[in-house]
Amino acid sequence: MKKTFTSLFILLFISALHLNAQYNYSYTSAPYLDLVNPDTINSNVPNWDDDYWTHEIGFQVNVYGTLYDSVVVESNGELLLYNSLDSASFFYHPDTFPVFIGYGDFMSQTGTGDLRYRTSGTSPISYKLTGSPGARIAKFEWKNSGFYNDTLSIDFINFQIWIYEITGDVEYHFGTSSVTPNSYGGNTGPVIGIAPYVADPDYIFLPGIFLQGDSTSCTPISIYTTTTGTPVLNAVHRFTNLATNGIQENAATTFSFYPNPANDNVNLVLPQGEQLITFTDISGRVCLREQNNAGGIVSINLDGLQAGIYLITVSNESGVSTQRLVIR
Repeated sequence: MKKTFTSLFILLFISALHLNAQYNYSYTSAPYLDLVNPDTINSNVPNWDDDYWTHEIGFQVNVYGTLYDSVVVESNGELLLYNSLDSASFFYHPDTFPVFIGYGDFMSQTGTGDLRYRTSGTSPISYKLTGSPGARIAKFEWKNSGFYNDTLSIDFINFQIWIYEITGDVEYHFGTSSVTPNSYGGNTGPVIGIAPYVADPDYIFLPGIFLQGDSTSCTPISIYTTTTGTPVLNAVHRFTNLATNGIQENAATTFSFYPNPANDNVNLVLPQGEQLITFTDISGRVCLREQNNAGGIVSINLDGLQAGIYLITVSNESGVSTQRLVIR
């Protein structure tokens, strides 16, 4: 999507009280791995520039209170969410669509700065669905993508957008890159975030959650902006979906835990007193049960549990509280 500076001025006058509060932002790192044997989305358009393709996510995801099952994969680093039964005329559609902005939508005085096919090599845009039902991840990959302003065709970027089943969390993973300042079309870096997008007639982003500042220490703000510098190798920008990450049946026994998703261990922050901790899989089978008599921070080893979605239930004399955990 190419923009002009008028879009930014319009945004400044739109209420910042939109539904951007659905997500919490955090930064982490993880080894970047190319997708293995993915489906190539742009196989019929090898020399793409400002193109788009439609693709199924593989499951439904809750964004701003609506379930979506498909995306428009934009060549300039974005996923525009829609439902397969909706109209396909997205860029002339009066409705508002959420957009996962992984690395794109550069804005400059000339309206350029988008990603494009790298003529000195190949730049596939691909998709792969990983994991088991209930704990799948839809992964979209831009590999060796070039830049509109790179006249020598030497700059490139590798990144992926991950969408998690059930939780609806979104992650942007970054691989190797080589980007000179000129490729950003007068800006300091890419746009990264999640926001509603209005196509017709204004072609603007409404307030959402956008990242500003250095790519390793970003802070989220509600209005459209760019980051500073190219994301470093193995950087992961994570947006936790608050609409689907917590189920609490009794506020009196509320607990918290981290991390989520988890790998080997999960840390529960429990109220004081005696309580029973139970882990249940999505079929209803109890997989782990522990008794705790003190409260506080309790670390639980997850080695015996397979990757998937689990419900953590804490029971005590005040009642029962349940929250959802993803194990990778």
